[in-house]
Amino acid sequence: MASAVKQNLKIVAYVHKSFHNLLFPKIEALNPYATIVNAGYDIENYNEEKLKDANVLVLHGHAGHAFEILYRKMPKLQWVHSCSAGVDWLFNSGCGEDFKKNETQVLTNAKGCYSLSLAEYTIGAMLYFEKQFPRLQQQRKDRKWKGFIMNQLPGKTLGIVGYGDIGQQCAKLAKPFGLNIIGLRRSPEKSNGDPNITKCLPIDQLNQLIPLCDFIVVACALTDETVGLIGEEQLKLMKESCVVINMARGPCIDEDKLIDALRDGKIKGAALDVTTIEPLPKDSKLWDIPDDRLLLSPHNADRTEDMTENTLDLFVEKIKYYQKHVKHEFVVNKITMY
Repeated sequence: MASAVKQNLKIVAYVHKSFHNLLFPKIEALNPYATIVNAGYDIENYNEEKLKDANVLVLHGHAGHAFEILYRKMPKLQWVHSCSAGVDWLFNSGCGEDFKKNETQVLTNAKGCYSLSLAEYTIGAMLYFEKQFPRLQQQRKDRKWKGFIMNQLPGKTLGIVGYGDIGQQCAKLAKPFGLNIIGLRRSPEKSNGDPNITKCLPIDQLNQLIPLCDFIVVACALTDETVGLIGEEQLKLMKESCVVINMARGPCIDEDKLIDALRDGKIKGAALDVTTIEPLPKDSKLWDIPDDRLLLSPHNADRTEDMTENTLDLFVEKIKYYQKHVKHEFVVNKITMY
């Protein structure tokens, strides 16, 4: 919150009731400094008077419609916390522009909660293609015992587009495999001295990075600047042996051009945990791409058993930090959206 005056936090928790037992006891332990005044997905049953007096809103899930409704009903709102790491859905809501312009309202997110699982998925995706797992499965189905040469990761180049928390975790896990790792981010100087990468390039050198890579991980935030970041031009710059892995948001890659590249064999393959439209429509051409060219998952690479508990715990820790320091830790920049 912009003010340095400590005040009691009155929280609206747009969190499913099945998770209340994970959140309520921890907030109650902070009483009277922090209290939950409304909770659950059933906004119609919220206490309107308490909504008007509430100053904190925590949202679980990509609940843009709920955010728009609650934002209009909370005139004293000062702090919004997203239980997801990506916050594009907030700004794409009907009140997104108002929220972006309001300098008194702070935004925090679940940065760091999902990075390890996403990085593990990245390692799995690289091995999926290098060890030709689909071929092994097919030979098993065909009862065919036929050896073949398997590729290895050491010496290959991994480019990480969006070298933030997720990208850094990918590099940390990939480094022991002997990969040459190059990061790319808006402010590459922030990664000076990073022991897990060979170098970090500025975002305007994307087209210089791509031809060097055997694997490209897309891990950037979805913003106006990153929509279609990997398009026809970038796909044409890729090696035929290149695999692109999207851990960010579907629109960061031009999906139609990617489908063309996969179908025509212009690149080796793709691993997509996200798609432009979710759920993926049944008539999407992605469904027709063979397994040896596409690893497809339903946006659940970060859906671990303790995912929700970890994100809610992080929110509680942020309350404690604010209570102690009267300022927020790791505030999201509303312009860059990270």
